[in-house]
Amino acid sequence: MKTTGFLGLPAQIQELVLKGLDAEVKATEARIQEAERSRPVDLAHLGSLKGDLTRVEALRSSLTSGQA
Repeated sequence: MKTTGFLGLPAQIQELVLKGLDAEVKATEARIQEAERSRPVDLAHLGSLKGDLTRVEALRSSLTSGQA
């Protein structure tokens, strides 16, 4: 039976998407570190960045586990 969803895409496309998500995680982690070093710390901005990071990681996880 043919796989549908993300895992049914060609391997090159899967790799491209996952690399993009990994790059987004790294960039967001860098922005979080920068926000934590700033004074005064903008807690709303920091919380937003951490929420973004959580959502990107959840998306990556759902794609690689066949949930999407």
